[in-house]
Amino acid sequence: MAHDFPGNIHELENILARSAALLDGHIIDTGNLELGDIAGSNSMDQQPADEAVTGSAQDLPDAIDDLDGYLANIERTVIEVALQTHRWNRTATAKSLGITLRSLRYRLKKLGIED
Repeated sequence: MAHDFPGNIHELENILARSAALLDGHIIDTGNLELGDIAGSNSMDQQPADEAVTGSAQDLPDAIDDLDGYLANIERTVIEVALQTHRWNRTATAKSLGITLRSLRYRLKKLGIED
């Protein structure tokens, strides 16, 4: 309740989507929201890129029957959070994600993300 959500409802949706994608169990609580990291200016730069990949296949949600769709949702969430963190500056977003601007543009088009 103390977080001011400067990105309005879209930021809230992205926080919830990210939390659900990285969730270890079936219930999202305040610890999963990582509001302190999202409120920071460069949260994407402070976390290792493969942090979400750790764990085993047993940690994955039971409802994954479309791996491509599941991975696309994770990619979409990461890109949307990075875009919001960098105020939709595509150059800064691409740099923070360690990809080229051209690659970011391709992914935005592929995932249907528009600013």
